[in-house]
Amino acid sequence: MKRKPGQTLEEYVTEIYEIEKELGYSYENMKMLEKKYTLTYLAYSALSSKFKKATEKEEEEKRPKCYGDKYTSICPILATHDTFEQAHYHLHECIVNYHNPTQFRFNLNAFIQSLRNITFVLQSDKKKFNDFDSWYGEWQEGLKANELMKNFVDGRNIVVKKGMLETKSKVSSGLFKYGREKACVIHEVSPFLESEKILEFGKKVWIPGFVSEDHIFIGEEIGIKREWIVESISDNEIIEECNNAWILLGVLVGEAHKRLGYEFKFSDYCHKNYKDFQVMTESQLDPTLPEKWGWVQKKKKKRKKKTEQNKEQP
Repeated sequence: MKRKPGQTLEEYVTEIYEIEKELGYSYENMKMLEKKYTLTYLAYSALSSKFKKATEKEEEEKRPKCYGDKYTSICPILATHDTFEQAHYHLHECIVNYHNPTQFRFNLNAFIQSLRNITFVLQSDKKKFNDFDSWYGEWQEGLKANELMKNFVDGRNIVVKKGMLETKSKVSSGLFKYGREKACVIHEVSPFLESEKILEFGKKVWIPGFVSEDHIFIGEEIGIKREWIVESISDNEIIEECNNAWILLGVLVGEAHKRLGYEFKFSDYCHKNYKDFQVMTESQLDPTLPEKWGWVQKKKKKRKKKTEQNKEQP
């Protein structure tokens, strides 16, 4: 079958692919197809890529799904998988307790220990692999050369031997509009001080200077945005760095599953939203405030006015 006049390379390759797929050809049969159709280099490369992707997809679909609620009943390296999920649990708890220093710090320490234990437990599962030392050795060297991962290892040693990592916390406090900073100052605070107390102090400082007591402007209120840093690990916000380290080890755990014939998936979706948890405002502490300030009624009036205006338009 020759390429038809006006037929694009993609259309030509797709046509061959569909014909040969019906005959049972696969990626391994590519040399035979090259001779059969006298393919050009470009057509051969495109068709080869198409068959390769299809083959990989078929293999992936055949592999047992080792993720979700049922992984505990089928996982070949359950201890490793569990330790990875344990780290995920503690990181998630850090995020939802961002403004509670005690729970944040305790879960951060637990996360760092769980993160380090992933590779320890995986090594204890080495007998389940045929070529563990060869492929894991490369990973090990890469992790040792990674500055962030080295710092997490050091952080774990501090937690185990000294009991606590030294954390720092700073806040941006002042005027917020719809949950975003509008006019704020940044200052360090004690890592043991709860955010609610910081916000209450901020209200005394900024009201009525930045905001009137009756909050006449919709969306404008006093708030804080908190940030946690562990300088021994990174100068960046610690949750973001924890997530980066967790993702890297997730790729390692995924490769381990794949080598045993299992499909493994994970998502850091809930971690990416940590910035939403950094902010605390007056109305978050007391959800009845927007109605007391008249915001709810003002919004209703605005919507009613807009509806009436739309009706008046031809």
